[in-house]
Amino acid sequence: MSRLPTTVIQLYIHLTGRLILLLLLFGLFAVPVTASNQRESESTKNNSQTTEDKTTPPTIGSENLSITTAPVAIPAADIATKATEVSSLLHTLTDNLKQSAEIDAIMQSFRVAEEQSDLDGQETLTLLKGRPALPTLQSEQRKWQQIQLNFSNWLSTLTNRSKDIQESLTRLTELKTTWSLTLATGEEANIPDTSLQQVNATLTAMQEAEVPMETELAKVLDFQSLVGSAVAKSGTILARITQIQEASMSGTLVQDSLPIWDKEIWIGLANAFPGNIDRAMSAYKSGFDNYFRAPLNRMLLNGGFFVLLAILFLAIRNKVSVMSSEGQLFPPATRVFD
Repeated sequence: MSRLPTTVIQLYIHLTGRLILLLLLFGLFAVPVTASNQRESESTKNNSQTTEDKTTPPTIGSENLSITTAPVAIPAADIATKATEVSSLLHTLTDNLKQSAEIDAIMQSFRVAEEQSDLDGQETLTLLKGRPALPTLQSEQRKWQQIQLNFSNWLSTLTNRSKDIQESLTRLTELKTTWSLTLATGEEANIPDTSLQQVNATLTAMQEAEVPMETELAKVLDFQSLVGSAVAKSGTILARITQIQEASMSGTLVQDSLPIWDKEIWIGLANAFPGNIDRAMSAYKSGFDNYFRAPLNRMLLNGGFFVLLAILFLAIRNKVSVMSSEGQLFPPATRVFD
């Protein structure tokens, strides 16, 4: 019994020593790991700050600094090559400027269409004052939608044309700035006279090409404003037609005029009859004029269909005549070709 407490005490001392040894070892290894983690965290933070410094542009206040590229003089060794490129570019711009057949065709068609739309506009406005029926309003609306569509298509073509010319002029202005700087720099650097003459010739060619382009741009812009005005006029008439349509629909089943048996209606119709006849004849006349003023290819197409049908009917008629003379039987419906 006296040995038991001694053994327990020895075991307790042994376990306590082992525990103290483990704690010491853990402390020795934990300190380097913690320091290593701290160093890695600081390194990551520094790298992040470096990356931000590299990717974030310098700013003043809240606006980024914009870097603008100034024109650079052409080196003397590249003057001949660049002059050839400018010459080719000027030829291309000149050829594009000559290809204005589409614009000329639009101008011719627009003059006729504008004159006709002015007449149609007066007739339509006069018609709208009489509060016409809905079918008449719908017919007028379709007509003016087509007129506005034609004007809008022409306006779109002119807009694209003016943009192209303006871009070409902007390109020429940039080239002139570069070659003017090249001339000034070359004179200071005493480059060969041949190179200076080539620079002067290139500048002169660009100035000569710029004049007709500016003239063409002014012409297109003036014409563009006329077509835009026509689009606006047709839009005004369409808006008026829509307004009267809405008013007519809202007044359905509501008496807004005299009854049909009222004598004033018949007196008004009798007085307006000659004017209505004149307007109807004018409308038919304008329709025929528009048809015969159509492009030649459309007239040729219609004529071709007529000739083709005539040949077809003649061939069938001859076939029926031959079959009839030979005593052959054929459907009675074919007699119509006689």
